[in-house]
Amino acid sequence: MRTLVHIVTTTLVLCCLGSQALAQNMPEQEPNDSCASAQQAGQAPFSGGIQGRLDPVADPARTDVDFFRFSKLSPGDDLAVSAGEAVGARVGLFDEQCKLLQSIVGDGNLRFNVPASGAFVVGIAERSDAEFAGRGDPSSLVSYQFFAFYSPNLGSIAGRVVDAVSGNPLAGRLAPFAGVRLDECFDPDGVDCRFVTAQQADASGQFRFETDERGSPLSVGLYRVVAFADDHQPATSGPFWVGWDEHAEIGDLALPRQPVCSPTSGRAAGGGAQPPSRTP
Repeated sequence: MRTLVHIVTTTLVLCCLGSQALAQNMPEQEPNDSCASAQQAGQAPFSGGIQGRLDPVADPARTDVDFFRFSKLSPGDDLAVSAGEAVGARVGLFDEQCKLLQSIVGDGNLRFNVPASGAFVVGIAERSDAEFAGRGDPSSLVSYQFFAFYSPNLGSIAGRVVDAVSGNPLAGRLAPFAGVRLDECFDPDGVDCRFVTAQQADASGQFRFETDERGSPLSVGLYRVVAFADDHQPATSGPFWVGWDEHAEIGDLALPRQPVCSPTSGRAAGGGAQPPSRTP
């Protein structure tokens, strides 16, 4: 009986604050199929990456898993594991005690702070192996190139909320209580966007984002801003790309006024706008 084997090439990128690499240029080394036996990937500063593959295993019903341990990093640094075009792989983040903290399938980012120990583990498994236990699809063999390097933060994202009719700024602490929400997006069409933080506009309608909801610096990436105010319809700017140390000025977000309904329509005139939900 012939078995159809799917081979998928994966590029993995490990990023964090700074400008140097985390992992030395080295081949993947077996055995590294458990977190306890994770391959020692080293510490900063090194250049290059790690090349490997999820290989066939002796038990045809099981799949390979590869683990890499990073150590001697600066506690508290903002890091991100980016899976790129990893359509066939699941990428997981583990703490030093091998507890799974989070994972992603395909493209996206795992963001975290280096723990106090300065060490963490990255696991790579077949996409359906949610527990990184070798229970994925045996017909899928994933080849990958694991790059590890530091990625800098952006500077800020700023703009102003105004009335679309008069052009006057809309204040945040007084009526009409204008506010803005910042989302990070993972596609250029803004279909997959996730909440980052929110704030009120100041007395002149101005806003500026420099950190996320936890107070951590904003990473380079694709963002959108949603503005809202009482008696106005929300307005959106983006998605737009913000680069390394860039201070993005997105200009005025003009909010249309809520339409005033006819007294005979049986509907109330426009009411106060609420902040949009954290999902698109």
